[in-house]
Amino acid sequence: MPADYNSTVNSWVEQRLFVTQAPALLKDTYPALAANLTMALDELAHPTVPVPTASMKKVNAGEAVECGDWTLKLGSTGAVTSLVNTATATGAATLDWASEEHPLGQFVYQVCPEEPRHTAVSCSRGSSLRAI
Repeated sequence: MPADYNSTVNSWVEQRLFVTQAPALLKDTYPALAANLTMALDELAHPTVPVPTASMKKVNAGEAVECGDWTLKLGSTGAVTSLVNTATATGAATLDWASEEHPLGQFVYQVCPEEPRHTAVSCSRGSSLRAI
């Protein structure tokens, strides 16, 4: 039987408590470790936006970016849509490791329909799911 929403949320909260309560449990036996954990958790609770540096450059989707011996392009989804090693590129024989049709690092969110537990679900090339 699949878990309901409240059970899922409660499980998530419980797992986070193992981490957030660790300093309190360790403070008597390992005070230095507890202090380091507390400091690290405090830093995570208050993230800061990195300040852009002079070396950063805003680029548009599809614009080529030189990075050492590599030239890459990012698509509108943020995925790498072109990746060429310029040190080994030889004109027509240039190998492009990515394309719009076959991007690298594309974030995809998929929701699997509820399937019986005995059915295996496999991702085929592309974003569709199929039962096997």
